[in-house]
Order: sequence, then C-alpha cells, then structure tokens
Amino acid sequence: MDKLYFKNKTLLVITHNYTSFVKDPVEVLSKYFGQIYVLVRHNPIADISEYLPINYLKPFKKSTLVDLRNKSDNISVFVNNIIYAPTDSQYRKLGDRHFKAVEKVLKKHNLKFDLIHAHFTWTAGYVAAKLKETFNVPFILTIHENKVWFLKEYNSDQEGIYYTWKSADTITRPNHADVPLLKKFNE
Repeated sequence: MDKLYFKNKTLLVITHNYTSFVKDPVEVLSKYFGQIYVLVRHNPIADISEYLPINYLKPFKKSTLVDLRNKSDNISVFVNNIIYAPTDSQYRKLGDRHFKAVEKVLKKHNLKFDLIHAHFTWTAGYVAAKLKETFNVPFILTIHENKVWFLKEYNSDQEGIYYTWKSADTITRPNHADVPLLKKFNE
C-alpha cells in the first residue's frame, strides 16, 4: 500500500508506557500518519515513590512511563490515570476501568481515529478490542510480554485475554516462537 494512504489518517495507540520500545516505533510511524494519539495507562499511586523510598513503584511513576523528549509534532500523548491496588483481583477488573478512562479522554478531547494499535494484551489490548467494537475501527495488537508472562496469559482462565486475541485484526509478536500458539485465536 502506498505510504501516502495514511497521511490523512489518525492512529490511536493504547499502551502502558511511552518510552523506547513503544516510543521508537511510534516516532517512525509519525512520518506516515497525519496524527497519532498515544494514551498511556498510569496509576497515580506509583508517584509516591518520588517522595518515599518505595523502589517497587519507581518503574511505574509517570515520569518513568512517559518520555516526551524529541516527540514529533503530530504525536499527542495523553495519560490515563486509574487508581488501583496492585492485587490480582484488582488487576483482573482493570480492563473495564481502563476502557472507561480511555473513553473519557476520547470524549473530552473529541479524538477521532482510523486505526488502533495496542501494545500489551492486558489491559491495553483489551481496551483496543472494546474500542474496535464500539467504533468499528481496525485494531492491531503487539504482544510485548516476556515469555513467562505470555505463557501465564495463554494458560489463564481470564476471558478478557482470549477476547482480546480473537478481536485483533492483526497480532504481532516480537518472540516468533510463540506465533503458533496464537494462531488458534487469530488467523
């Protein structure tokens, strides 16, 4: 397809961070899209690690999750603040809460988009699957999860994971050894 085809299109990126391994490919894509909106999930509780020595939370604080240095002009980054406790039960319910937070940002800023790209299955991919359903827009999923986390998702009983994989129009996986496992969900 001609790269100019996307010049008048808007890409919506749903992710858990806007740093190197998400930011770098988004910056490359910015040359081909008219506009890119990046929505980053963030738990404000993690920001207390700025003031208290809670090392576990430092990788999740806003200043660590979002890198706006050298950002292309056609990329807008929005942070979705969702307060939750880091427990299994809270994490299992986080998908719908993340979706509602994204809907709120889309409405508040009147964001329209032609394509969705989510990084990570849960919760970003789940949100993208729900957005696809709501707005009838194609959805690409990149599964970055490490091998252990990926196999945990693959063997889980969490229907949101399978729903996400089945809903994606395209799935990309940096670890090609896992591609055969995903084929049953998305061919």
